[in-house]
Amino acid sequence: MEEKTLNALKWIVGILNINNIPYCIGGGMAVYLYGSSRPVNDIDISVSGQYFPTIVPLVQDYIISGPKHYKNDKWDCTTLSLNYGGRI
Repeated sequence: MEEKTLNALKWIVGILNINNIPYCIGGGMAVYLYGSSRPVNDIDISVSGQYFPTIVPLVQDYIISGPKHYKNDKWDCTTLSLNYGGRI
């Protein structure tokens, strides 16, 4: 895993842990953590929407998109994209 990816993971997980926000790591990062050699291009983390009012001010300087609500017949979620050290 690239150092900038690991740094971004430590940064966001640190924020979530300090603020007692439950989360789930998914996508390519989860696959990597389970032993895949597949390159990690980003970090996907799921957090309940009830925590967005806490999270957004803490990461405000790193937001590149959102928060944006998305809803269709399969999804009803709010998304937020961050860029920390060149890793989204």
